[in-house]
Amino acid sequence: MSAAADARIDGPMRRSRNRLSFALVIVLLVALAVFVPAVLYFTELALRELRFMWWLILLLAGAIWLLALPGKKE
Repeated sequence: MSAAADARIDGPMRRSRNRLSFALVIVLLVALAVFVPAVLYFTELALRELRFMWWLILLLAGAIWLLALPGKKE
């Protein structure tokens, strides 16, 4: 089989696998917030103090972007 045929077959499976992974992460975060009160407390505190922690969110977003950058093909 050619590489193009492999890409056509693997494309939809890869997308569904990515969606499933994203859904599992969301379910895990919600379960942590429900069953571990400290996580919920930290989340509530972080949302209240968001006006002071905007730089931390910006720093995390930049780090995630930089980590994802080398994986992209040109």
